[in-house]
Amino acid sequence: MRDPDKGGTILVAKGGEDNGYGEDHVLRVAIENDKVLRDVPEGVDAIHATGTVALPTGGAIGTIPPGNGLVATGANGTVGYVHDAPRDKPQEQQAHAGVLGVGTAAAPGVFGLGAETNNGGLFESEKGAQLRLLPRKTSRLGPTVPTTPEAVVVNELRRGPGLPKNGHVGEFTALEDPSGKCTLWFCLSDPGQGPARWAQVLLGPTFDGRV
Repeated sequence: MRDPDKGGTILVAKGGEDNGYGEDHVLRVAIENDKVLRDVPEGVDAIHATGTVALPTGGAIGTIPPGNGLVATGANGTVGYVHDAPRDKPQEQQAHAGVLGVGTAAAPGVFGLGAETNNGGLFESEKGAQLRLLPRKTSRLGPTVPTTPEAVVVNELRRGPGLPKNGHVGEFTALEDPSGKCTLWFCLSDPGQGPARWAQVLLGPTFDGRV
């Protein structure tokens, strides 16, 4: 039906059963048997959502900014599962996240890919940490010893790796050299009188994974 106040199209679910609304969804989009034969090696997506692009009006309004492809509000804004992951409703009720992504051992729950110089993900918080990693339980780690990690030499002659000069405070980036060695870097300051400033995050001794 059409929204009488804003003019958009809305879908309204009304409870008709004796005990209220019977289903756990308002709209379900599916493909018969979850499979379809095509003449190209591509799967079929259930829904494509595209928001408007920016529109210069040439008037007092100025430029109308682009719209979003999908806006969702709920206990979780959006919940996504890869095919092999079973749905876990109790987990959905506990998470209360803008986006809840559930993967498997072979597929990540959430994957972000930045275009050109953009970030693969951006996390912001007014008072809490920007990112929380829930630690996995392990046995006692054992004794500690002082250690001095080896840092990549950075000076006027060796200016360090080519990291973004327009980086922003708090950004992390991981680099892998041709030998397969991986290093972690952290942005300390935004561009100002000069380019953004980066520093290597020094790690402890390496060891073999065994689980």
